[in-house]
Amino acid sequence: MEYVAFSAALLGFGTLGWPYLVMMLNALNRYFESLYYVIQSPLL
Repeated sequence: MEYVAFSAALLGFGTLGWPYLVMMLNALNRYFESLYYVIQSPLL
């Protein structure tokens, strides 16, 4: 696969999937924060 085609496909996917990616990252961040809180709370 050519580098130009690969970068173009990556750019297109990034533009289309950016909101989904941000949403997923936010959800993961919330999930790990709650997980960390649950793990930490018995220790406190």
